Amino acid sequence: MSKLLIKILLLYCISACDFVEAELPDAFVGEWSTKVEKGSGFPWWQQIKYPVKLSITKSGVTFEDQMGFKCALDTFFYDDELEALIFKHCLPTKSEQAFSPFYRVKLNDGHLAGETWTYKLLFMWKGETEAL
Repeated sequence: MSKLLIKILLLYCISACDFVEAELPDAFVGEWSTKVEKGSGFPWWQQIKYPVKLSITKSGVTFEDQMGFKCALDTFFYDDELEALIFKHCLPTKSEQAFSPFYRVKLNDGHLAGETWTYKLLFMWKGETEAL
């Protein structure tokens, strides 16, 4: 098969295989408070921002990080295959060379089970719904 034909097929697959976003399950919607799960090794949670308060609706995610900065996102997605809500931090990092963190959040027995990622999994956190 010629290289040109392979490139054409690749471009076709990329354009034809658009990402189809699954609908966010209702169980994610609400006001949440989180706490980091401190583990062994380097304390990434002291350096990398993560949400300590989350407000999740069907149309957006708003969170406050451990430094008190607030961030409102209208871009997030629910991955049906992973059964996880995925979103990124929307504030700048300490360094231009640093990867901006993103978050992968699942539901586990009515609680959030969150992970903070850059190029690798850095640490995990848990979320509880806030009493109204």
